[in-house]
Amino acid sequence: MSSNVIAIDGPCYVGKSTIALALARLTGYTYINTGHMYRAVAKEALQQGISLTNTEVIISIAEGLSICFEQQGDSCRTIVNGKDLTDSLDSLQISSGAAQIAPYSGLRRVLTDMQRSYAGGEKPVIFEGRDIGSVVFVDAVWKFFITASVEVRAKRMKKILMKTQNESLPDMTTLMATIDERDERDQKRIIAPLKMANNAILYDNSDSPSAAQDALILQYYVNHISEIVRNAPFLKNKFKF
Repeated sequence: MSSNVIAIDGPCYVGKSTIALALARLTGYTYINTGHMYRAVAKEALQQGISLTNTEVIISIAEGLSICFEQQGDSCRTIVNGKDLTDSLDSLQISSGAAQIAPYSGLRRVLTDMQRSYAGGEKPVIFEGRDIGSVVFVDAVWKFFITASVEVRAKRMKKILMKTQNESLPDMTTLMATIDERDERDQKRIIAPLKMANNAILYDNSDSPSAAQDALILQYYVNHISEIVRNAPFLKNKFKF
């Protein structure tokens, strides 16, 4: 059993990365942003002028990438082939590219093997993605599935895009439609579709004031037995068993 793995899954723009990073700061655990792995592959392909429909080349690109994650103060940096690409991986173009290549079974095998290799040490690891608890680490002890309303997710998406794009941003209706389309694509793909693992804990953070509070609640659950959650009224509204 993957006793040193905390799996955090959920759809796009629910705050998984922010929560996982906050939890890593609280616990001292290693944090792995698996979404950035797919984005790194998409970015490399686009930079090389490779069509994202060229499955064989996309897989070859992934096999040639060295991806690691470094905690630097309050942030986690994504290092690809020795270069810090963190800030360039959150653009709408790269995000859309990652969504396009994510269903490729060969690519998922390559990146899944890479993800599993990160969990080989004694130090616990927090993995954040869409299929961590359902595919990558099905035997993980702690599995969380984060969700939020589409409206809240669209606001978070806009905030992220404001930091990465200079051109005008889509309106909220367009952003919500984009999220709905991404959800449908993730949920309906044949390989590793987005779904909550059977034994995962559902956590809705639509009305959460901060990722720090979310992380504190997740840490509280990890550190204590489930009876504590069942007996705490404010936590009962957050979790479903």
